[in-house]
Amino acid sequence: MFDGPGNFPSESPIPTWLANDTGLSPDTPLASVGGRRAVTARSDAVRALVDRRATDPLDAAVRGVPLFSGLSKKRRRYVTGAVTRLEIPQRTVLATEGSRPREFFVVLGGEVEVRQNDDVIGTQGPGSHAGALFLLSNRRRATSLVAATPVQTLVVGHRDFAKLLEDVPELAERLHAEIGRAAVSGVPEQHAA
Repeated sequence: MFDGPGNFPSESPIPTWLANDTGLSPDTPLASVGGRRAVTARSDAVRALVDRRATDPLDAAVRGVPLFSGLSKKRRRYVTGAVTRLEIPQRTVLATEGSRPREFFVVLGGEVEVRQNDDVIGTQGPGSHAGALFLLSNRRRATSLVAATPVQTLVVGHRDFAKLLEDVPELAERLHAEIGRAAVSGVPEQHAA
């Protein structure tokens, strides 16, 4: 059928998505729809599609997070399908101490304060994440999270988080390993994940 931009064998049928865009029947051979000019136009459309996928801002954000580094494209698609990118205003409470866990956060930009009894006990910046420990253990949150600055974050709800760990076992292994290392090294649980 299609083996790359500009390489349509003339006897191949038109790809369905391209036929939909042009109004042609999907089983129309390329050779019968205008020769080289039609093939070139379709090649340009394919290049535009490939370029659009390559510059997907959500995929770019996910690729830039250390937790997701090294994941295959397929696994990254699972991640991008589960996350929502949010811009959080300064002083917004993202999670409240003592509440049931509802989200997993990955900080893309800005700074989040980790608070316990209203005291700031730490901060989290770009690349850090929070909420995994409480979602995995189904325990109430030991800390609150408050945006110290405007924050750009990826958020995964608790149901999507469980499904994401099923679909991307490498992610589950990484999170469990981080939590284990934090417990062995004596890092307080609120900083584990």
